[in-house]
Amino acid sequence: MNWKISVLSLSAWAVGLVACGGPGNRAAQDIRRWIGTRVEIPAGLVARADGRDTLLVPEDSGVVAKVLVYYSAEGCTPCKLKELMQWRPMIEELAEDSAVRFVFILNPAHTTERELEMTLYGMRFAHPVFYDRAGGFEISNPELPKNQVFQTFLLDSANRVMLVGSPVGNAKMWELYKRTIAGMTAE
Repeated sequence: MNWKISVLSLSAWAVGLVACGGPGNRAAQDIRRWIGTRVEIPAGLVARADGRDTLLVPEDSGVVAKVLVYYSAEGCTPCKLKELMQWRPMIEELAEDSAVRFVFILNPAHTTERELEMTLYGMRFAHPVFYDRAGGFEISNPELPKNQVFQTFLLDSANRVMLVGSPVGNAKMWELYKRTIAGMTAE
């Protein structure tokens, strides 16, 4: 229970950092709206790893914490995929903890499957990526922040948002993720 108070305090602190512009700040509003909200992960997403379909599902009963990263169809999909490489050290750092799962969901609406596979293969990114060609994630979560930085979530076992924001390139945010995950897995 103590870690929940810490998470709420840290989340409020993170909101405070982002909210430099006051209560009207769009980023702060997005974060506040999402903390505690349940994220809906659509059924039937195809997971691919190393160019092959995998038998993974985004819901896993043994998982206490999920880092969910969503990449929308807007913009250059291969450019976004290159960010996946920045996740590799974080995935490896938590690889020993079976209670933590990284879930990457990609809406590749404007990219061919071959282009996706070639990009992922060329990067040697072996972690599963869920393809959401139908845009089900955005449909299921209509209030999804527009800013890509805020389309990364730390979720609890019930898919409730504990933290919002990407730790990629942000060491303080990554430390916040690790402390929150440690509290979640200790309970």
